[in-house]
Amino acid sequence: MPSRVWCVEPPQSGLGNPDLLATITRVAVWAFAIVVAINQLGIATTLINTLFMATLGCVALALGLAFGLGGRETAAMIVRNSYESSRAAAPRVRHDADALQRKAEDSASLDGPLTPKYASEP
Repeated sequence: MPSRVWCVEPPQSGLGNPDLLATITRVAVWAFAIVVAINQLGIATTLINTLFMATLGCVALALGLAFGLGGRETAAMIVRNSYESSRAAAPRVRHDADALQRKAEDSASLDGPLTPKYASEP
């Protein structure tokens, strides 16, 4: 009964179905152990490695899609908030850029033409 060891108090864990997670974990550990054992015995190592990598890739793709599609609303909210804050900051940034440009133009008109300090006098 090793699968019952970690799910002593399921109501506190916040998991909907801890028995399902325990079964999935047990099957995954057994599958990994079998793949490693077959690989160590040298039985069709290329095929086993390819199948293992493909299975792992499929699981990663499935988890990525589930997370991406599940978090679509949250990502939309983050992008919307970022867009709105940039739209709100645009006039202030434009004002600051204009002020810096005027300051640079005023500074250039007071200094006269720019000449390098290392240029030799004729």
